[in-house]
Amino acid sequence: MSGWVATRGELGRRQRDFDRDCARLLAEYEGRGGRIFCGRGCRACCTLTVDCSFGEALLVAEAVNEGLGRALDVYVERLRERLPKVADLKSYLRMQRRELGDCPFLDDEGACAVYETRPFACRALFSTRPAEWCGVDFGELPAIEKELFMASLDRTVVDFPTHYLAEPRELARALEGAGLLAMERVFGFSLAGNLPYLVWLEKHYALSQKCVEGDAAVTALLETEGLNLPFVLRLGKAPA
Repeated sequence: MSGWVATRGELGRRQRDFDRDCARLLAEYEGRGGRIFCGRGCRACCTLTVDCSFGEALLVAEAVNEGLGRALDVYVERLRERLPKVADLKSYLRMQRRELGDCPFLDDEGACAVYETRPFACRALFSTRPAEWCGVDFGELPAIEKELFMASLDRTVVDFPTHYLAEPRELARALEGAGLLAMERVFGFSLAGNLPYLVWLEKHYALSQKCVEGDAAVTALLETEGLNLPFVLRLGKAPA
């Protein structure tokens, strides 16, 4: 498991550096008169699909206690029940929000119970609009409301057409990619996908140990146990 020790150590350092860089970016944005509406227990964004590298999910798995583990089991059971009815990525993302609801890693007060180990996708989300906008399904908005909303966004700072700050998200994407490349260097392949599902695989199948054996061992486990679900996993192999 020495490969994972080094990989997790580097990932932890990148997360700390990222948080420091985000604090600077937010200070600059607010210094120009901008406002970020995020706060503890503000969880409308916690119904969004969160994808991450397996390394990030492994850090979260280490922070999952018994209570969160039960919530995670319920979440994954519902996910697996609904996936056969999903035809495409757009439908999958909508099903996540409408039918699965809140992230299983929220505590009783609606705050993130794995906050210190949350992935880059979560760390990078800074809303420039009030919380209710983070829960809107824009596919259901009347055209005029959608147009007015998008017209109100400052395209120089947001990740258009969303209302989230762009720089943190761009930096997060780069760091996610770097994490996948690091996994490829150590193990010969990369693994990414739905955060709760990756955590569940680690808790129930010790997936990190299979990764040490190589991509063939991971693929065999997923196929044998019926775990290679559409839309939720991405396994890539490093070029020869």
